[in-house]
Amino acid sequence: FTSTGTRLLTDDAFEALRDELVPLAVLITPNLREAAALSGIEIETSDDMLRAADVLLGRGAKAVLLKGGHRIGDADDLYLDGERQEWLRAEHIESTCTHGTGCSLSAATAAGLALGMSLFEAVQNAKVFITEAIRHGYVIGQGHSPVNHFYMHEHARERSVR
Repeated sequence: FTSTGTRLLTDDAFEALRDELVPLAVLITPNLREAAALSGIEIETSDDMLRAADVLLGRGAKAVLLKGGHRIGDADDLYLDGERQEWLRAEHIESTCTHGTGCSLSAATAAGLALGMSLFEAVQNAKVFITEAIRHGYVIGQGHSPVNHFYMHEHARERSVR
């Protein structure tokens, strides 16, 4: 599902994702709609998030980062890997600069792993990165604009000019 709720897969493809790919994954990063579809649990509360993440671990994923960015009041994500359960707390930022958040979070996690971080450390750093990329977003065109992947570089340049 996209952030707006559009389903991207046919029924057969969804079943293959759930039954064949999830068991192979080191980390899955579903949003609330995706986690509900994959787990069969309607997600409204933090307890629902925990139950759904647990079901996804039971489907074979080594770790789950259940993204709570569409929750009202906060954007807390749940990390669960069978040994560790952590809430990654973040404020909900009202912004139209949210295009690409899920892909950017996954890419930032992969980059952290490539740098030698543990899985949890990579996820933590990616969460901070994406929160700030949303906070420093910029509007282009109409509709949802992208997150600002370069905010750290831009702010470093501002500091060095002073």
